[in-house]
Amino acid sequence: MKHAVKIAGHLLEFSVTRSPGPVEPAYILSCDGTQTPFQLGREGSIRLGERTLNYVAARHLDTIFIHLDGQHFEVEFVPPLQRFSQSNSMSSLDVITAPMPGTAVSVHASPGDAIAQGQVIIVIESMKLETSLKAPRDGVVDEIHVSKGSAFDRDAVLVTLEAAD
Repeated sequence: MKHAVKIAGHLLEFSVTRSPGPVEPAYILSCDGTQTPFQLGREGSIRLGERTLNYVAARHLDTIFIHLDGQHFEVEFVPPLQRFSQSNSMSSLDVITAPMPGTAVSVHASPGDAIAQGQVIIVIESMKLETSLKAPRDGVVDEIHVSKGSAFDRDAVLVTLEAAD
């Protein structure tokens, strides 16, 4: 699932996935077409390749203040719905969000697919209950933000539709 933050006024979209390698816990940060493997060490350390960096972080609401490798960063989390609603042409009918935290069980559409109102687009599971999320209107799928097996939080944007004319 893609996330977004603002650093020094610039919007940065990224995703984090588990690394398939034997090292636990290992992750991969994907951003701007680049994939960077990393490991979280003991409290206050992160390993990037052969380099281990120490950090201190503090959170206030949606902002995280980070001191890393002698530099200070102010990172503001941008909620998914806010990010998509900032586009003038998008409405609430252009976005399918998660009604609760869960996992994607199956995805029944792809970007570019024409869909009809009421068509099942994605099936999610939360607390052993499967829920089918349906298209809120006729349209075309712009982006699917999760894949089968992806975990997400409540209100996460799962699917966006192309803006209606």
